[in-house]
Amino acid sequence: MVALSVHSSYELFRRKLDLIVVSDAGCDPNFSFADLGNAIEKARVDFGIQVTFDTPLADLVSDASTMARRGFAVATILYPNQKPGRLVYLKPTVTTGLPADLYAYRAANAAFPHQSTADQFFDEAQFEAYRELGYQLGKAVRTELACETAPAKPTPRRAKESALVGA
Repeated sequence: MVALSVHSSYELFRRKLDLIVVSDAGCDPNFSFADLGNAIEKARVDFGIQVTFDTPLADLVSDASTMARRGFAVATILYPNQKPGRLVYLKPTVTTGLPADLYAYRAANAAFPHQSTADQFFDEAQFEAYRELGYQLGKAVRTELACETAPAKPTPRRAKESALVGA
């Protein structure tokens, strides 16, 4: 597994990794997903790789009046002549369930989390808002992926059946 920006994903596709985690922190207030689209197009054209999202990218879209359903999307990577891989695409967006200070920061800064990086002198509030948003998105991804990959918990019936089969 490697986590990089969308611009660095080309090499990750070329290496046919089982799990690719990509963070798209580009300023994209209209949610055009241009960087992601470019990376997927290059993977298809250059390597014959297909990327199919299991969750709709529309779930990541938010604006001043709405919140996104989630801050990440999961996709299946279909490599030619190889077992499929997974792509986790992180997109900074405002979702439900975030700490109150993030909503307060957004109310005071309408462009959050797509503020221009032309001003490189973030104040503490801006830095903390982006750090906390990233932390919350990471926590949500970890929770969902843990649920996907966790083995089924043995029920008393399964344990009894396993004991009988093994006997």
